Amino acid sequence: MEHILEIKTERLLIRPVIANDAYEIYDYRSDVTTNKYQGWIPNSIDQVHYFVNNTASQINTFGTWFMFVIVDKETDHVIGDVGVCFLDVESLQAKIGYTLCKYYQGVGLATEAVSAVIDFLFKKLKKRRLICTIDPKNKKSIRLVQRLGFKLEENCTEKLLVDEDWPDDLVYTLVKREWVY
Repeated sequence: MEHILEIKTERLLIRPVIANDAYEIYDYRSDVTTNKYQGWIPNSIDQVHYFVNNTASQINTFGTWFMFVIVDKETDHVIGDVGVCFLDVESLQAKIGYTLCKYYQGVGLATEAVSAVIDFLFKKLKKRRLICTIDPKNKKSIRLVQRLGFKLEENCTEKLLVDEDWPDDLVYTLVKREWVY
């Protein structure tokens, strides 16, 4: 099935989420190991269906989250996702977040997917600034964004409540003129 908005890389197809993706999303998103630094770990497939159905259907709409899924070209399985939140009316800033199934980590697929989405945001959607928030204990994610050129902008202490805990949050940013990947 071909989608109107597709980002292709050497090993991946990155496309908008569809309802049929829910079961594969549940497989990796419900895994506590994969998502130990995430704010959302679904307890049921119904939660994933609700999430997918309430994700923005149009990209680049102020105040919404748009979700791409990461599809392994070789197996045609959804192995992760990249979410993009459009932060301002002028559409110059966006926040990104990503998740990759633990079985696909460590071989450069997260870097491949996130860099492709960043490239799309800067070149096609004309964003000027991207933001990524990361739990300070998530060393792999910190290394990934640093490799892609993000700079640490802020260390937020006890920023928001997650599962009865108040973890710190690191805010990384990347501006278009520094994007060289």
